[in-house]
Amino acid sequence: MSPEKAKFDEILVKIKNREINSRRYAALMVIIPAILAVILLTATSLNIKSANAKVASSKGEIKELEDIANELGEETNRARDELTAIILEKSNIERSLEFGSKELENYYQKIESIKGEIESLTVELENTPHSQSIKQIDNKVLKLQNAIHKSSNNANAEVIEIRDKYSFDIEKIDLNAISFNNPKIRSLFKHILSLYRKDVRWKEGGQTVEEGFESGSFAVFLLKRIDIFPEISHSDRSILEISQKLTDYLKETDSPTNGDLVIYKDGTVRFYLKDSRVGPIDVGMTPEGIVAYKFGHMKPEGFLDVFERPSKLDFMQMRMTGD
Repeated sequence: MSPEKAKFDEILVKIKNREINSRRYAALMVIIPAILAVILLTATSLNIKSANAKVASSKGEIKELEDIANELGEETNRARDELTAIILEKSNIERSLEFGSKELENYYQKIESIKGEIESLTVELENTPHSQSIKQIDNKVLKLQNAIHKSSNNANAEVIEIRDKYSFDIEKIDLNAISFNNPKIRSLFKHILSLYRKDVRWKEGGQTVEEGFESGSFAVFLLKRIDIFPEISHSDRSILEISQKLTDYLKETDSPTNGDLVIYKDGTVRFYLKDSRVGPIDVGMTPEGIVAYKFGHMKPEGFLDVFERPSKLDFMQMRMTGD
């Protein structure tokens, strides 16, 4: 082989080696970015999975916090209801105490009156010349002193008896039981319960919620609200005038039913209802406010028919139309 040929072959080998090295370098330049890209994609995928896991965990924590918030809300509502019941019970006790205080005041007035009689008899004793008269006066004085002692002892007992034996919690009236056959009766006692919760008070001659009512005007106000008698609802007379002439509008009855009016000898009127647990009850406005008493605290003088007994057809129509 000639020297030129050998040198040419050597150059070709070098060129071929350089080409191989260039291809390897080019391949390496392609593979390295690809490997880096795979690594980056893998890291990104792992980060996304981690982030998704954190999001899922956060959602679980949020759900737990929402459940805790709901439980706290329910507990708050229960606490609020219990507080409302306690406030109403406190109001009932205060009313009972106020009523008892007035009864005590009446007894003390009686005692003062009896003391006045004793003083008068004492003066008579000092001025009488007859020993027999003195003895009779002594007996009268002794009887009056015994009467004072008895009145003092009975005052608290009677007040406590009225409160404990006859008072009834308006909040415990079962609307479903007393009004199942007449939605107007249900409406009537819902109005009474609403005014009771607003603590509407007694006012002699009163005719509005703001100023208060007496027993008759309270009854007429409610009859107007339920609009059961056009003669009352659309009368030109004032509530007070109508209350003084109730017998001109309502018929008397010997067999009262729920929603009828009870008339007492002192001129007061209250609504009648019969509770299956305790028997007849009257509800209305008194000097102590809106109260409910079991029958027996006073003897009724009569009853006025507010809700006439519905026929079966009337009953079905009322059930279909509602209140």
